[in-house]
Amino acid sequence: DGSKRTPIPFTAKRPDPRLPKKMTVVPRSPLPKDSAIVLRVTSDLVGEEGPLPSGNQKEFRYRTYGPLRVEQVSCDTESPHGRCAPGSAVGITLSNAVSSKAPRAAVTVQPPASLHFGDEQDTDPTTYLDLTGLAAGTTYKVTIAGELLDRYGQALGKPEVRVVAMDDYFPAIDLGGSGETLPARSASAIQVGAMNYSRYELLTASLRSS
Repeated sequence: DGSKRTPIPFTAKRPDPRLPKKMTVVPRSPLPKDSAIVLRVTSDLVGEEGPLPSGNQKEFRYRTYGPLRVEQVSCDTESPHGRCAPGSAVGITLSNAVSSKAPRAAVTVQPPASLHFGDEQDTDPTTYLDLTGLAAGTTYKVTIAGELLDRYGQALGKPEVRVVAMDDYFPAIDLGGSGETLPARSASAIQVGAMNYSRYELLTASLRSS
């Protein structure tokens, strides 16, 4: 493919003499991180049962894991001003999986908020964190501590700081009742709830026939 390839010294050995067809390939030094690795078995490989080579070259491709990074902080921006929609989660995507419990100690916000991290019953390592509990109309500084460890024992290294702006809710008005009819002699008041309106007009009219 035109990319530079560097040979990697390795040792090939049989882990179990009772299994002559099984072989392990062990590099003599740690493999480079975040790199494409190609294991090539050439066509002149000869077995123990005769002098004929295999005649076919095989390549097996792998990739080593890279350093732990914060790849993206995202959110739903279907909101009045294109900021993070209130009531929805802010997603933090990592390059490598971390323990499901690790973010609880590693992620902090200013101003303080009561944070929740997705399904707290899930114990599987994950590369995606769901952050909820952020208030509408508030801008937060989200800090991910450098001590956060991935499943390979690598630390983030230095704190990652992102700014997350939560938007307002869409304006809404609702009547505090359900159905299409009310008791004719009901003495209870009908409540009206309004959100993010500076003013509104409420009109009533009798439908009683004259």
